[in-house]
Amino acid sequence: MLSRLFGRAPNHKVLIIGLDCGEPSLVFDRFRDDLPNLRRLMEAGTHGPLESTIPAITVPAWASMFSARDPGEMGFYGFRNRVDYTYDKLSVATSASVKVPRVWDIAGESGNHRRAVREPRAATWRDVAPTVLQDLGLTPPGWMRHWNRL
Repeated sequence: MLSRLFGRAPNHKVLIIGLDCGEPSLVFDRFRDDLPNLRRLMEAGTHGPLESTIPAITVPAWASMFSARDPGEMGFYGFRNRVDYTYDKLSVATSASVKVPRVWDIAGESGNHRRAVREPRAATWRDVAPTVLQDLGLTPPGWMRHWNRL
């Protein structure tokens, strides 16, 4: 599906917004009118609750959203994961744990410009820089000038 999306005309633009801990019934229904900008985006595009990861735990949910793969295919289910079949060795999931192409990888392979801002759990990035900005309040001075030129 992702390759079909990015195989379109070069001017086709895609914006994906994920709201971590944004409970769908509150965001999409109860507080919809209190969130006018988000409401307008929902009315102009496509939206819905994440269904690939139940329960929607942060680490596998974001990776699933950006890769169109479920946690079982990627091999991690939370912040900490078992290295083997025991509970003695644990690993911490980071962006390096995702071994499948993500939406920005596919967009880049198709020759499209791409940007990603603040994908949770990303302590490290693969070869997508400078198109990925991890903004946790640690952005180096002057980086935003570079980012805005992209």
